[in-house]
Amino acid sequence: MKEKLNLLTNLANESLNGMATISKSDVVNMILELHSNELTKLEVDLLRKTHLDIFKHLSWLQAQAKLAKERGDDLSLSELMKKSNEFMAEESSSQSVKTRKPRKKKLLGNSEPVETSERKSNSSE
Repeated sequence: MKEKLNLLTNLANESLNGMATISKSDVVNMILELHSNELTKLEVDLLRKTHLDIFKHLSWLQAQAKLAKERGDDLSLSELMKKSNEFMAEESSSQSVKTRKPRKKKLLGNSEPVETSERKSNSSE
């Protein structure tokens, strides 16, 4: 991430030919300004995948059990695990769905389209 921010900052400064000086904060502020005031499901899933802390997750489960007990609710361990599994299933379902670009079609000498398997390789996949 740091390299990407440095790259974007350098590109901005080069593009402005010295007529302005752009800082990393300027780039981050611009990106935040352009972003909507909500996170998409994909963004939330990415944050969950990147920052999930199993110990905090276990603490959350414990807190849910305590709240249920204080309310006088009967909450079984299996119900807690079901809540936890639902949360984790949301994470894993978003990871398993990948979209592929359609294959390009080339024209042969007789003008008939032929499907090829050419596809630009993306190192971030």
